[in-house]
This record gives sequence, structure tokens and C-alpha cells, in this order.
Amino acid sequence: MRQGEKPGKSKAETKRSVDRRSPKNDASGSRELEKRLAEALEQQRATSEILRVISSSPGDIQPVFDAIAANAARLCDAVNGLVIRFDGQLLHLAAHHNVDPERLAAVKQAYPRPRRPRARRQQGSGVHASGCHDDRLSQRPRRPDDA
Repeated sequence: MRQGEKPGKSKAETKRSVDRRSPKNDASGSRELEKRLAEALEQQRATSEILRVISSSPGDIQPVFDAIAANAARLCDAVNGLVIRFDGQLLHLAAHHNVDPERLAAVKQAYPRPRRPRARRQQGSGVHASGCHDDRLSQRPRRPDDA
């Protein structure tokens, strides 16, 4: 240290001050971890429910599709849900959950139908299902808790 210079912090002291977290950051990090854990538990619960239905109805696939529709809607915090099955040529309505009867009638009229051609996907890209719905059916009803 030169004359007139203020004593600086050592590397160890600097590292310790960087490692300190404010209680606010700890609380928000804890909330984020709790949220992620709750989501993982919900996914595990949904998977368990679907596997239970599969094992209880080995000869009937319909209850499995129904369980998938209900659990997917719940996991996505959706008002309702549809399961669409592709047989290699046509899209078929396989199951539905909590769909308004009037809308369900319109959905049932729209299926079976051919799959719409899409732009060629890049390898590794995700599937975006927005092209699989009928525009008349895409308006989601407002839930009571929507602001």
C-alpha cells in the first residue's frame, strides 16, 4: 500500500460481500422455488392420474383421452380442453373437458378433417398447435376470475 492510499478490501472480503444476499432476494428466490416445486408436483399428480386410468381400463382408450383432456386443462390453467388424435390422414376429436355444449356441437361438426399443411419445420423446433383449430372456435370464454 502506498502512502496516502486508503486500505482496500482483500479478495476474500470482496467475495464475502458479493455472496451476501438481502432477505428480499432470499424470499423471492424461495417463492420461485416453491412455485416450481408446486408445478412439478401438479405435473406428477396429472401423470399419476393418467397412469391410474390406463391401468384401470386396459381395453378402453376413451377414459385415458378424457383424463388427458382434464389434466391438461388443469395444468395449463385453462377453462376447457380438447384432445385431437391424428390417424395418419385425418384429425379426430378424441376427448374434451368442460366445453360449453354449444361450442362442443360446433367442434364436433369440424371433425374429422384433414390436417392443414404447415410450413416446413426446422429440425428440433417445437410443435405449435394454433394451426389445428377452427378460427370460429378460438375465442375463449371469460372465466369468472379474469380481470
